[in-house]
Amino acid sequence: MEKFGSCLLLRRLFFFFVYGATLFYSSNAADIINGTTSLRDGDTLLSAGGGFELGFFGLGGASRNKYLCLRSTRGPERPVVWVANRRRPLSYSTGVLRFQPDGNLAVIDGNGDVFWSTMLPSSASGDRAARLLDTGNLVVGEARDDLPTSPLWQSFDEPGDTLLPTMKLQVNSRTHASRHLTSWKSADDPSPGNYSYKLDISNSVPRLVLWDGSTIKYTTGLWNGIRFTGFPPMNANGVFNSTVVSSGDETYYTDSMIGNSSFLRVRLDPSGRIQRSVWRGETRTWSSLWMAPKYCEQFAICGSFGTCAEDVFPPCHCLRGFRPRFPEEWSVGQGTNGCVRTTNFSCGSGDTFQRLVQVKLPEMDNATVEMDMTLEGCREKCARDCSCTAFASADVREGGRGCITWSDTLMDMRNLSDNSQEFYLRVAASDADSVASVPEKRRSRQLAIVASISVTSAVFFLVLCGFGTRKLMSKSKTGGTGKIDNSKLVDGEDGELPLFDFETITSSTHNFSIDDKIGEGGFGVVYKAWKLWQEGNCLELLDHMVASSSHESELSRCMQVGLLCVQEHARDRPTMYEVVTMLSNDSSSLPRPKKPGFLVFRSPTSSSRNQESFTTNELTNTSILQGR
Repeated sequence: MEKFGSCLLLRRLFFFFVYGATLFYSSNAADIINGTTSLRDGDTLLSAGGGFELGFFGLGGASRNKYLCLRSTRGPERPVVWVANRRRPLSYSTGVLRFQPDGNLAVIDGNGDVFWSTMLPSSASGDRAARLLDTGNLVVGEARDDLPTSPLWQSFDEPGDTLLPTMKLQVNSRTHASRHLTSWKSADDPSPGNYSYKLDISNSVPRLVLWDGSTIKYTTGLWNGIRFTGFPPMNANGVFNSTVVSSGDETYYTDSMIGNSSFLRVRLDPSGRIQRSVWRGETRTWSSLWMAPKYCEQFAICGSFGTCAEDVFPPCHCLRGFRPRFPEEWSVGQGTNGCVRTTNFSCGSGDTFQRLVQVKLPEMDNATVEMDMTLEGCREKCARDCSCTAFASADVREGGRGCITWSDTLMDMRNLSDNSQEFYLRVAASDADSVASVPEKRRSRQLAIVASISVTSAVFFLVLCGFGTRKLMSKSKTGGTGKIDNSKLVDGEDGELPLFDFETITSSTHNFSIDDKIGEGGFGVVYKAWKLWQEGNCLELLDHMVASSSHESELSRCMQVGLLCVQEHARDRPTMYEVVTMLSNDSSSLPRPKKPGFLVFRSPTSSSRNQESFTTNELTNTSILQGR
């Protein structure tokens, strides 16, 4: 009897040892789940490189719901990049991830109810395995040596609200099946929201479109072979490349990383904003590269024949040769009714094509694309068609090829300082901005040379006159009371800044009396806020009578937005639209501000802005002498 009891004890110990080892393997070994292992609530699957983890997590807020989430381990916030059971949370019981008898990977609760499944056809052998890759992709395939072979299913094929490198936004031209991003309903509810971000090829030229239900909210502009025409430069930051590939019926967009020190993610947040963030390995922080849509990026915000500029008010203005349809609306910043022609052109009687650059190409709804045509052929085609209002190359690579022609109205244009693609707008000859409407290129070139010489000579003469006048004025100045030493001038751009001795300043200000102060700079307060924000002592900026720990997070966010508004470079400062969005949406992540700027300077590329900040080149207007 004792021997039988000992055997039974050994068998139980052996069972618990094997069971414990299995649990240890399922929660710690790894990045693998197969037919003999499972992932339970409290366990995690970790990719081989440690960049991603899979497990059951809550999403904050008051909700007690649990989801099978795939998270990035980069940074303390550990952003969620994919949710399996986003449509059906685990509310009252814990979940388990395991393979079902039919070979499907599934999330089940304690009652055996299925909350999510890969929905694959049944496996004859039932022998499958899943693996979490370093790319953030969870793949399922037939098992060989407990590892999945070629993928039968992968999470990259079922995107949620986040796009990772090598993931594809894809569309099939034959079936119209689409693989796209869908926003969450809220920060703690990952079920599908109102917004979607899709690749669109309805006009044969790819573009990305942000939808609010069935309404277009934003587009990137068309893909011109190198970039989207309304998108920031893809590889200017040296972090990633973006590309669009067409093969057979399939067309897809994808990002790829440059180097291994950084990592990119693109997220469509619940408020309908697209945020592109990068993980900087050297600083071990997430930083925002780009966010859309800004005010001018809203679809057709300036109506027909209008273009939008973020840095002027009113932001909407008309293309050359057009005027506001309702000027009184434009004066208060409302431009959605667009523009009308200043002069109605008569087809074939000397109308011209005006060349524009630094502008996003128009919406493609009323466009026609022909890929086997040169730019010159495109011009001739548009000249023959009286309904054609503009044309451009479809692909700018290798000198340009393909032809896009627009008819009737042009919509959804905006100024882009870093877009150099040429766009040709049809205008009446009387509205052309130069004498270059004559067709002879030689005459245009001669006139350009004469004009350049004349302007240069006039500017040189004016500079000489100004210099002489300044010299005379300088000599006519006297010392006044004798307390100003005019011989001590500062060598600077002005060259006429007098120096006062200390006694003179003391006497003039009544020994620096507060009563004589006429103002003071405010930048010291900015630097104090910067220092306190860096140290995490935001409450010290508040009056001690109202300071409370309950205000700290709100105050910190307000300070962060304020510091972003005083960045040294304009590209780092948010627009007023972005400021309002940042302050009204506590759930959105903010870029980390740099040290506030103090000196005001001009960069070689900056210039004073005028009302028409897109660029025209009057020497490339083409005369249309006759229609056919």
